[in-house]
Amino acid sequence: MAGIQWSGGKCHGATEAKAIIRHNDRIMRLRHHHSNDEIDNRLTYLNVSYRGLFYPQKAENYDRQIESAICRRKSSGKNSTVTMQDLCIYCPAGMIDENTGEYDYDRVLEWFHDIGRILEDDYGDDLIDLEIHFDEVHQYVDPATNTICWSRPHAHAELVPVMYDGIEDDEGELQAIRVLNAKKFSSRSRIMDLNNKVHEMTLTKYDMPYMDGTKKKGKSTVEELKRQSAEALRRMQEELEQREKAVQRREQEAEELILLGRRARAEQLAGTVTEVQTKTGRRLPVINS
Repeated sequence: MAGIQWSGGKCHGATEAKAIIRHNDRIMRLRHHHSNDEIDNRLTYLNVSYRGLFYPQKAENYDRQIESAICRRKSSGKNSTVTMQDLCIYCPAGMIDENTGEYDYDRVLEWFHDIGRILEDDYGDDLIDLEIHFDEVHQYVDPATNTICWSRPHAHAELVPVMYDGIEDDEGELQAIRVLNAKKFSSRSRIMDLNNKVHEMTLTKYDMPYMDGTKKKGKSTVEELKRQSAEALRRMQEELEQREKAVQRREQEAEELILLGRRARAEQLAGTVTEVQTKTGRRLPVINS
């Protein structure tokens, strides 16, 4: 496990941010159709909001945190200010059976609540919520190894990327102000610090590593990994189809050889009968094989 997934989680403005919050919300997920085929709505009832909130409350909290922060860059498009960072956090590999996909629901949920407390300590009210998802556990093809694996329960941490800056007031005293700054918020040192806290908690309380070194950090987003997995699955299916065709060809060849063998035996038998009849002058019955 390389750690918490930060890539692909930047939201530019309220429209994008609230779309993600709405997508992650358990109740809203049941009300709307999603293009993500891995979502099993029969299991959505297992999903949990760490803060125990519903979408309207989370949207309101987002607005409040944004209003209390200063936005120093107001350009549009891809360079516009990032107003929310969505982190994807998977449970440790040791909590799920890689062969069957089975896991202890209560234990995994407890681990995610411990993650919620770490995030709450670090980010306070800028943690809009931690949405814990159990309805996307599914089999997939690992594009790196071409093996079939089970995905793990995961959570989405919805964070307003605020940093504190100093500014002098009218009396010349330095005052701390809230500034939207996703670049500093997602700096390498802060990412490593959060990963280390999660790893240490997991090792201490659950006696297993979080970052086990099995995969190096990559820049692939969750959607890119899904595309890679789908491509690997397509290649596997093509290979299976080719193998099936090869087996069918071999079976057909075997059937043809059997028919040829039967014909050869019949011709041989017919020749023997003819020879006997010629020598004896008697007509023998021929039994077809």
